[in-house]
Amino acid sequence: MSLRAWLDQLAETVRTPAERAEEAERTRQILQEWTGYDPAVPDAEADAILARRITEATTA
Repeated sequence: MSLRAWLDQLAETVRTPAERAEEAERTRQILQEWTGYDPAVPDAEADAILARRITEATTA
């Protein structure tokens, strides 16, 4: 595979900043619908619970 072909292939897989922002927003909405947690809204209690659960899951 030539360098040009490889770069063309790579360019097709890289998302634009707008595409990444759209995906992040969709993910945020799904997370909020499923769990009620919205990472875009500061919530110290929810953040602490999430951090504790992540710690428990990664150390188990």
